[in-house]
This record gives sequence, C-alpha cells and structure tokens, in this order.
Amino acid sequence: MQITLTQFERIDNLYSQFTFRGEPNLDSRADVQEWHRKEWRLMDALIDVIGKEAFDKYESTEACASEIIVKCLTSASLVVDEEST
Repeated sequence: MQITLTQFERIDNLYSQFTFRGEPNLDSRADVQEWHRKEWRLMDALIDVIGKEAFDKYESTEACASEIIVKCLTSASLVVDEEST
C-alpha cells in the first residue's frame, strides 16, 4: 500500500477531529448527527485509500486510522508525492 501526501493529511486531519469530538448534546439532533458524521468522513477517507475489504478487517474506524497513521509516520516509502503515483 502507498498513500499520497494529500490522502495522509486528510486522514490525519479527520482522525484529529474524530478523536477530539467530545460527547454529543443528546438533546440536539443536529449535534448528534455531526458527532457521527466525523466518524463517517474518516471511514470514507480510509476506504478510499485501502478499500472496503481491507477496512472491514479492522475492529473499528479508530483502529484502522491509527494503524495507517502510525505506519505512514514510521515508513520512509509509504507516503508518496502526488507526481510519483
């Protein structure tokens, strides 16, 4: 698997939003929906990079994202420039 810098930055940003989302205000439907959308956006970005079949092997969206981010940060060749792909 290789990932472009743009894809990595998007996943990293969405993961940050996901992990710092706090608890939703259960009295506000819009707040609850936005709380779930943060995970759905991250899930979509992950599926775009690794595919649905690979994503389904993970226990959760968070587990998938954290593993990909760690792999990207510790690999010299996993993240590539847009022009290299």
